[in-house]
Amino acid sequence: MLSADKGLLNEVEFKTYSEMLRAGKDVERIGDYGESLIGYFETMVEKKQPLDEKNLDLINEINIKAVTIVKKTKDVYVTGNINEALEIIKIRRTIIAQLEGLVTDHLNASLELQAGNPKFIDLVYADLIGAYTRVFSHCSNICKLFANDKLPNLDNNEQEKFAKMKDRY
Repeated sequence: MLSADKGLLNEVEFKTYSEMLRAGKDVERIGDYGESLIGYFETMVEKKQPLDEKNLDLINEINIKAVTIVKKTKDVYVTGNINEALEIIKIRRTIIAQLEGLVTDHLNASLELQAGNPKFIDLVYADLIGAYTRVFSHCSNICKLFANDKLPNLDNNEQEKFAKMKDRY
């Protein structure tokens, strides 16, 4: 990781520099998950095991939400809009809960139908949802860098995660 001598930058410049480096890691991870998502779809085509129409519609909805959140996160990064950052953090919580419920329901139904042996496509579905979950989480991490002075607006679990995230860097 690049580093800067704190003596060369004033406090505001050093904070901005540090936030940019931290956000860069999350941006890189978002890109990695984007590549993984492409790989999952390619694997489904290759193995000729597409998602059924209902699940494909759900994935398309999730994809639209992910693209929207990534764009909004980019805007937060460019503008530093703290209110938008807080909104993304809150949206992430809701979306993650929905996605976790989707995977649980889908796998439980599949295991029941397949007598305890999930089909390949069911595992790919879980991986797809997992990758989207991580994209939303990394967007939230970037937003937390800009919203750190507004942390009282986050619940205790979010504050603990934020503190751990800051320690990683």
